[in-house]
Amino acid sequence: MPKKVFLGLCSNPCSIRDLFALRWKFDTSLSATALRLTELRSVSIFLADRDHVIWGYGLVKKGLLRALDNNFEEPIMSALEGNTGSSEISLKNGSTYQRWEVQFQPSLNHTQALILMRKCTPDVPKVVAS
Repeated sequence: MPKKVFLGLCSNPCSIRDLFALRWKFDTSLSATALRLTELRSVSIFLADRDHVIWGYGLVKKGLLRALDNNFEEPIMSALEGNTGSSEISLKNGSTYQRWEVQFQPSLNHTQALILMRKCTPDVPKVVAS
């Protein structure tokens, strides 16, 4: 997955749709494509079932689901119920909170949830000309 070609085929900001399109274009596994996308677009991507993060790149790693912040529960459970969508969550980073956009999608049999996260851009105050 050459960097220049990969980035040329990926929208900015990227989405779960990009993840699947890149997977098919390069004929790679979903996890390998997720790893490359995480490296090049500063996102976090993980696959979870009801109890575990099966694989994860970026902020969330493989392990028990209960070890994650409770704010992940709603998008993961929504995907496991068959829903696709996005939401915004806040995660604690030291003494501050960071807002994240979370895209979620179920697997074909609704036993796993695919999650793509990216930091929300801070609101930029509008400058009013006088």
